Amino acid sequence: MAEVPQVYLNCAVYLYANEIEANSGRATGGTAFVVQVPLSVERWFQTYVVTAAHIIQDDTIGDGPVIRVNADEGGFQLIRTSHDSWLIEEKDDLAVIPLQFESKGLNVGVIPIEGFLTKEMISEHKLGPGNEVFVTGRFVHHEGKTKNTPSLRFGNISMMPDEPFKRPSPNDDLEEAFLVEFRSIGGYSGAPVFLCEPPFHLWDKARLLHLWSQSPRLLGVDLGHIHDYKRVLRKNAKGKYEEDQIEKYYEANTAMSVVVPAWRLLGLLNREDIVQLRRKEEEKIMSK
Repeated sequence: MAEVPQVYLNCAVYLYANEIEANSGRATGGTAFVVQVPLSVERWFQTYVVTAAHIIQDDTIGDGPVIRVNADEGGFQLIRTSHDSWLIEEKDDLAVIPLQFESKGLNVGVIPIEGFLTKEMISEHKLGPGNEVFVTGRFVHHEGKTKNTPSLRFGNISMMPDEPFKRPSPNDDLEEAFLVEFRSIGGYSGAPVFLCEPPFHLWDKARLLHLWSQSPRLLGVDLGHIHDYKRVLRKNAKGKYEEDQIEKYYEANTAMSVVVPAWRLLGLLNREDIVQLRRKEEEKIMSK
């Protein structure tokens, strides 16, 4: 595989419950990433931070998650958010918040919606199980203390989103979801997952959008890995393992992760209330 262009690393940001945990790099929260939607005003865009809704709704999050973003001159900056500023789609477990990063001295890569995978591309390129993917996220055991240092994990599509995916109670089933094997662990929830096909074409420094036509596509958003629960065995006097009278279980990682398709995220970004917010932003720009 070719070297992954830096923009696919820089698009990832970190989420924490509060500023104390963000400053110390505590192993809580999750990953988010930045996408870009064009406005009707030429050369103007609206950027959004995207993540999994269950991170925003977690009981450990206080008034609202803190976003940790790398700064141009080194280190990081913190962006405070409130719960009610996040726009959530419950049925897809997705959350977005509109933010502008320009002129704030932040080192952020953006994924334009032109870089999203579509259903039509799946048919056109004959994509399916076995295609290579990578995810950009937060390895909580070595995430970077003085700045965000996202890590990449690699894997393959295991199952296409051909039928609803049943999630553990009390969550509702997902209408569409890829199953991807990339040996994910906690901290990658909300991370962007990219499809490596069509083959890599290095990103030009000018960031010309037409190059996205042949760049790795956003497959979707990682909602986390699927757990399995195994019965704990005990060793008897004969050296054989057997089930204990007291039922005990341990949590095992199946190496499978649930990924909501990029077109579901696009559907959220084009939801009527979110579109209306962009229209108001356009009015502000045109009134200047």
